[in-house]
Amino acid sequence: MAGTIDFQDGDGLTLMDNSLVWVSSEEIGWIKGRIVRKPGPGEVEVEVVERDHAPDPPNGTLIQASVEDLLPVSELDANEEPTKIGDVLNLQVLHDAAVYEILRLRYFGDNIYTQAGPTSLISINPYKQIVPLYTQRAINTYKDNTQGAAPHVFGMAQTAHNNLVDNGVCQSILCSGESGAGKTEVTL
Repeated sequence: MAGTIDFQDGDGLTLMDNSLVWVSSEEIGWIKGRIVRKPGPGEVEVEVVERDHAPDPPNGTLIQASVEDLLPVSELDANEEPTKIGDVLNLQVLHDAAVYEILRLRYFGDNIYTQAGPTSLISINPYKQIVPLYTQRAINTYKDNTQGAAPHVFGMAQTAHNNLVDNGVCQSILCSGESGAGKTEVTL
């Protein structure tokens, strides 16, 4: 079934059949699937691809989607171990679905911190105790040198401290989130 699906100029995508795509879903955000065929102008039929910890329809389910509701899946990102992508800016294809997926996979691997560039940290409250996260060993990991270390609030704090002491640059740290998101836990 390898061949080119004939997308029109207004379709906005150049994909082959069997291409992995993200399909927008109002219920669950994004569904990962593989293009099976193009039944009509601006439409595709996508076969759902199973993902761990995802509320997707069952593997192999066929869904109809508008071409406007598709985003490409980067094969490079799909084959990368999610815990190794600590900064969303390192994704090969950067869009909502890719960022959501890497955050979701890191969360289920108890990697609740993910960077978004050198000065932004995304934290997702795990609603459970992750014991090694705030130990003296964790503090020592980020004390002095944060290069190569996994994303962590201690790393952001150390970077801000280093910029203040070494470069004399004033620093601000903003913790933002909904009630119960874990802002107080991070600042203790």
